[in-house]
Amino acid sequence: MQLSVRPGDHLYAIVVEDGGLWLAVWVRRAARGDVYAIKPGDPRAPHATYHVDGRRHMRGERNNVWRDGRLFGRDDRRQSLTDPSRPFRGVETLGSFYGFAPKTVGAQCDPSRFTGLLRLPPGILGPRNGGIAVDLVEPGNSPMGHYDGHVIRQEVFREVAPWLALTVFDNV
Repeated sequence: MQLSVRPGDHLYAIVVEDGGLWLAVWVRRAARGDVYAIKPGDPRAPHATYHVDGRRHMRGERNNVWRDGRLFGRDDRRQSLTDPSRPFRGVETLGSFYGFAPKTVGAQCDPSRFTGLLRLPPGILGPRNGGIAVDLVEPGNSPMGHYDGHVIRQEVFREVAPWLALTVFDNV
């Protein structure tokens, strides 16, 4: 799998350690400030984008479908990431991802290419169990706990403000 990386970008990933490191979700923080969260798969892989001006969109294999009573694929406007007159406050969610079989997707992770990794043993994420949330967090705050189950593991990466929180939860 080719990861689009440019100088100044930061890459983060949630990986499953199962005879190698298999990508479940990876996040690119572009040098210019945009944030992209991608679940590997085919070219139509589910992804979420949060632009520096606050535009956010989520896409999946089929755009604009209802899942769990929420519209998936809808564009909206959130807080700006760079407007000095209106600093980023609180927490903004890029999105949540479900349904994993990272080893069968075949997206292996080269850890040397990533700024940070959240490592998981096998069995936590699967086709019907586990979820991943990607949040942007004001420095000094913590993610809100909006997850469908209880938190299994969470990592907050503080290299760039707002901070990036990757959370793995069960969705039972």
